[in-house]
Amino acid sequence: MPFSIFTDSSANLTKETLAALNVFVISLTYEVNGEEHLCYDPNVEFDGDLFYSKLKNPDYHVRTSMINSERFRVAFEQELSADRDVLYIAMSSMISGTYQAAMSAREELLSVYPERKINVVDTRAASLGEGLVVCHAALMREDGKTIEEITTWAEDASKLVRQHFMVDDM
Repeated sequence: MPFSIFTDSSANLTKETLAALNVFVISLTYEVNGEEHLCYDPNVEFDGDLFYSKLKNPDYHVRTSMINSERFRVAFEQELSADRDVLYIAMSSMISGTYQAAMSAREELLSVYPERKINVVDTRAASLGEGLVVCHAALMREDGKTIEEITTWAEDASKLVRQHFMVDDM
């Protein structure tokens, strides 16, 4: 049965990698002085240096936002209505409500599409840790693995991922 793989912009995968692996991204957002921007937009190069300089500058009010359940519902429903199941590989539920929003959309959509599968995996990671799980899952799909096999692998692998990061200052 065909299925689509989704992740969020927290995975930090390039548009070239996403296209090569046929993975869809649902983007988190950020605001600068009330103006909303996508964290991932395939048509706009994200300027990390500019973002972090504004974050440090008191003249700018910068905040980030999770993906809400409605955005998940719309994205997932496109695939479900085309008779494709969905596997969403999420950033850590410990740092964002994004995973829970995906689960809410899942519950709502399964009542409309009871014959479809919507699997959601909490990677317990972000950035490279999340991205590696996504990439390997996409390669497993290319090798003919089922959505169930990949979901089980991703859940198991996510328990083994360890990440460390450093901040410039507190």
